[in-house]
Amino acid sequence: LVLTRGHVLLFDYVESVGSVSGVEALPLEMAPAFDDYGDRRIVVFVTHSHDDHYSPSVFEWRAKHPGIQYVLGSPLAGQGKTTRVMIPHEDWSSGGLRVRTTGSTDEGVGFLVTVDGITIFHAGDHAVWSDSSTEAFEREIQWLKTQGTSIDLAFFPIATGFACEPRPSIWKGVKTAGLELHPRVLIPMHVRCASQL
Repeated sequence: LVLTRGHVLLFDYVESVGSVSGVEALPLEMAPAFDDYGDRRIVVFVTHSHDDHYSPSVFEWRAKHPGIQYVLGSPLAGQGKTTRVMIPHEDWSSGGLRVRTTGSTDEGVGFLVTVDGITIFHAGDHAVWSDSSTEAFEREIQWLKTQGTSIDLAFFPIATGFACEPRPSIWKGVKTAGLELHPRVLIPMHVRCASQL
């Protein structure tokens, strides 16, 4: 969850990952309380449908917050009318929010979001999962560079999602992305398994 001056941006919200042993459900007090954020516009991003990046419950929030906007990297059941489904290398703007998408070395997309004077990149599952995905990963990083935007926050996976397996190829990819994109802050994802690193 990222708060900006006028927006609440929520990326790849997950309540629990029931199929992953040893991973507890998110405590109820950690669920987003949108009423706490005043009149900011709420935008929910879902890079893809894997259980560790998406909970169907996000669409239930629409009942209490009818102005909520959803931006998806693939179609999802229950998405409704206030949803924008995007494909790789698409550029879409709405109400001061600009979203550009990258491809992924897994499923869905990565989101490059510019709003309220900041730019955020959320990679979803875009990573160097093995040496064979290096070229595809680097191609998308180079595409990001062509966008001519300084990235303030960049979110990248540092290990596999379900197995929480650290791999040298993933770390190499994150290092490459950091050196090429120069984000002000790089935030690790799939970090639940960091104690295994």
